[in-house]
Amino acid sequence: MANSKAAERFHAGTLTEGWRWFGAHPAEKRGKPGWGFRVWAPHAKAVSVVGDFNGWNLEATPMTKVEGGIWEAFVPGLNRYDAYQYAIHKADGSGFVGKADPYG
Repeated sequence: MANSKAAERFHAGTLTEGWRWFGAHPAEKRGKPGWGFRVWAPHAKAVSVVGDFNGWNLEATPMTKVEGGIWEAFVPGLNRYDAYQYAIHKADGSGFVGKADPYG
């Protein structure tokens, strides 16, 4: 999912259509349909996607840090309009903050 060109443009402040890259988008991985998620959380210790699809479990769907504070995940089998948010785990380990998708 990572696209270093888009990441470069984001960090340079020239990514004018961030909504096309960040947020949640229909995707396919290894032949399975699902949704790709991407969020910028530069100071997070960890980030996960939580929602009705995983019982709002903080550990069920961890995201991978790819570059420059950008986190990604692919979740197979989701339906359009499934409720979700990002769980941003604080850098100091003192808990997490639930955040709505700024591009949602």
